[in-house]
Amino acid sequence: MASSSGIINTVCKACHGGCGVLATMERGMITRLQGNPASLTRGTMCAKGLASVWEAYHPKRLKYPLLRKGGRGEGRWTRIGWEDALSLIADKVGDYRARYGPSSIAICQGTGRGYNRYTFRLARSIGTPNVGLPAHFCYGPKLAVFGMMVGGRLYGDYHGWGGVFPKTHISWGKQLEISNADGEMAVWFLKALKKAENLILVDPTATRLSGRADLWLQIRPGTDAALALGMLNVIIEEGLYDREFVRSWTHGFEDLRERVKEYTPQKVSDLTWIPAEKIARAARLLATEKPGCIQMGQSLEAGNNSVQTLRAIVSLMAVTGNIEKPGSMVNWMPPPTGCMEDFATEVPAPKELPVGAEQFKLLAVPPFAMCHMPTVFGRLAEGKGPVRCMHIQGSNPLVAYENTAVVKRGLMNLEFLSVVDLYMTPTAAYADLVLPAAHWLETDDIYDMHPRFMIGDVNKVVEQPGEAWP
Repeated sequence: MASSSGIINTVCKACHGGCGVLATMERGMITRLQGNPASLTRGTMCAKGLASVWEAYHPKRLKYPLLRKGGRGEGRWTRIGWEDALSLIADKVGDYRARYGPSSIAICQGTGRGYNRYTFRLARSIGTPNVGLPAHFCYGPKLAVFGMMVGGRLYGDYHGWGGVFPKTHISWGKQLEISNADGEMAVWFLKALKKAENLILVDPTATRLSGRADLWLQIRPGTDAALALGMLNVIIEEGLYDREFVRSWTHGFEDLRERVKEYTPQKVSDLTWIPAEKIARAARLLATEKPGCIQMGQSLEAGNNSVQTLRAIVSLMAVTGNIEKPGSMVNWMPPPTGCMEDFATEVPAPKELPVGAEQFKLLAVPPFAMCHMPTVFGRLAEGKGPVRCMHIQGSNPLVAYENTAVVKRGLMNLEFLSVVDLYMTPTAAYADLVLPAAHWLETDDIYDMHPRFMIGDVNKVVEQPGEAWP
């Protein structure tokens, strides 16, 4: 129950961050959001989190379930009740599953704010392998590479748990200083940066870190793999690699040595536009000034060569011995209670492969196989199957995915589309049924998103508008 006045302790879910929040209430209205200094995020909040109050009170919030009345995309709606809305979705899903099979249904979401497990469980319960997320350019490549190379998920040890903080930081295509990306927090990173001796920035444009970086590698966009291979060349050719770690914990080092021979600093300089001496200096710092961490940004996942780029960078971590040591890159260890994703895996995964699996094989790797959404919309735009019925929550494919014209044609060709969101988004405008979602300030929840090394209590601050559901 929301309070009419006072200060409410909660946790922000505007991104994956989980920053502690103090919400000031006056006569039933939020008058201020601020970071909670007693929380593990030390009173910090980003601009997005602070602006959440404007989201909650936005005049264009959806308040009631809406059923399309006219043609798709015409913007004519009629209000219906939740019971009728849920019954309609259940009837449609049941009908398509019976007539065309479970693969005719796609269950889709955005990046997720802690509800990924529910999306996958719903899809598994229906029997469809077609779970749609923007993972092919956001976090999916990184998880795939970590899974292949280290069997887990690597994160920077910015906490000093082993009594050591990183000596050398590489921020590679990432602006963690102003964001709370997957598994990382700006406040922890900036704290650790104060104790660092070397900061290397890899970015084509100036960021907030460029002024304080000891070495700024102003890279030509799209040549990150070449830079990583060039740094590996220097480290291996100069004998700077961690022999003990390589001998005990790696496989295929001699193949790697042979692969990087052609990527001399001069050749890489020609490819990346970074001076050869800077490439060599960065490699030597990472190899000799240890422990070190490498922040890999989402921009590295959005390119055509993302998986191989990330593999080269993880190889840099490995040959320098900057894995599983205090102050280096460490694997997140699940708690005794298990991973939050276990809720989804309680239901067996479908045996059928998702759309796009034949070409984008890493997306279809268990336990969380998913379809390639551009392929789904491409097939829909051409009038091809198997997807006929789609449910979307917390995602706006019309503006989030590439090739908007194809996505629009795909949406128009769906036989049934239901959307859950805070607003009538461009995608929701093409739906048959739109359902109103509650904002995080309007919900009670347990915060345990991604490997954050913490949990938090999300406490309801205000009532949701109309009939919006948490």
